[in-house]
Amino acid sequence: MQQIRFYDFFRNQLNIDDAKTKIFVEEVEKIVENKFDTEKDKFSPRTDIQDLKHEMNMLRQEMKTISTETKSEIKLKINKLIVWIIATMFASGAFFITLAKVFLK
Repeated sequence: MQQIRFYDFFRNQLNIDDAKTKIFVEEVEKIVENKFDTEKDKFSPRTDIQDLKHEMNMLRQEMKTISTETKSEIKLKINKLIVWIIATMFASGAFFITLAKVFLK
């Protein structure tokens, strides 16, 4: 349809004969087609974009899982450390009481 509009415009408005108009319109079509072919590769197909979105969502979920696991590990280590500190305090207290009994007799 665009080809007919181009053709009519050049033939009627610019008073160019049919043969020259036809050649000109064909050349313009070739140029536009070549330009389109070179430019279309710059755009990602819809499937590529969907694949990237899916991959990003998977990575986001994986990061949340890792974050949750890391928090759980940290809490576990802190709890173990607290137990160790309390046990050390009791052991130290018992040691000092024993020393006091031995040396204060």
